[in-house]
Amino acid sequence: MISGAALSMMICAGVMAQTTPQKQVNPAAIQPKPATAPVATPATTTIPDEKQKNTIPERQENQQDRVANGVKSGELTPKEAEHIEKREAAIQKEKKEAKKDGIVTGEEKKEIKKDQKHASKAIHEQKHDDQNMNEKKAPDAKPEETK
Repeated sequence: MISGAALSMMICAGVMAQTTPQKQVNPAAIQPKPATAPVATPATTTIPDEKQKNTIPERQENQQDRVANGVKSGELTPKEAEHIEKREAAIQKEKKEAKKDGIVTGEEKKEIKKDQKHASKAIHEQKHDDQNMNEKKAPDAKPEETK
């Protein structure tokens, strides 16, 4: 016969078994984790590696190519390209001034990159405005009527 205390322990053990299921773990499947260095998560990485490697001279060349392609494709008018080229020349002058003393400071690099970013935005805006040289309307064309 089972005593009251033993029965109580058995019931309690049964309740515990029902409320907290136990996992069966294969000891052979457990492998020690190798020590690794912390890795930056996407939430902490703000700039892809490709953009970080883009140096000031590479960006300047890229922007000049974009302007040339814009003129060739008709996305930029000659006047727009001339305006952008003047802006690029000012950035070149700024770079030359920064190098004059032999040391380009972090503040000077930051200013040059800011100016390049503004120039890049201007190139994009000019290439995507309505002044497309390839789209010439006939002089007698009437605007479409809206219903």
